Amino acid sequence: TCFDLHGKGNDSAGFAAFYADCRHEVKPITAGHRLTLIYNLFRKGKGKPPKPLDYSTEQAQVGAWLKRWAEAKHSGDSEQPEKLIYPLEHAYSPAELDFDRLKGVDQVLVALLAQAAVNNGCEAYLALVTMEESGIAEDYGGYYGNRRWGHSDDQEGEFEIIEATDESHTLTEWRAPDGGRPRLGVVPVRMEELCPPNLLEKLDPSELNFHEATGNAGASYERCYHF
Repeated sequence: TCFDLHGKGNDSAGFAAFYADCRHEVKPITAGHRLTLIYNLFRKGKGKPPKPLDYSTEQAQVGAWLKRWAEAKHSGDSEQPEKLIYPLEHAYSPAELDFDRLKGVDQVLVALLAQAAVNNGCEAYLALVTMEESGIAEDYGGYYGNRRWGHSDDQEGEFEIIEATDESHTLTEWRAPDGGRPRLGVVPVRMEELCPPNLLEKLDPSELNFHEATGNAGASYERCYHF
């Protein structure tokens, strides 16, 4: 989506406000000026935070789903995933990750999931997911032999991912609903534990780097997701 924030006159200005983790691109300014304001939002006072709308129907639906999953696990169904991982809308650093500091829709979503988990004998935690992989890529922009390479390392359009040869998928930085930090350590992640299992097909990688062939080694890539 592209927004035109050009003001209608010298005494007006267009603006856009978004969280710092929102991916965006600002096209070159051809006339006028651009002002960027960066700030932190804090809630003052010790009163109770505003409560979300009633999502009891959705909570019951999620609870029924969790109940079926938990019952299947207890019955010894080996095809059921060991845990369920649901991504949030916003990105968080370890310092920001807390049940009381979630942003926007994440606050409602986590409250719904956490209560549904409690109601059905499950446990809910916040954690950071890091998924890294590297492997073989196909280079369509370069030439073998003595001919020159027609691109730089970061030109994604001239490469294609062929096969992952090394992967690392982990959960870290655990947070409990009561503010505690469970000592669960680094826990591996399996693809079938993501909700939905094809989640990565819908997510843009946090970083994606391609490297041209050197010597006897072919083109390669490195890709990672953080959420």
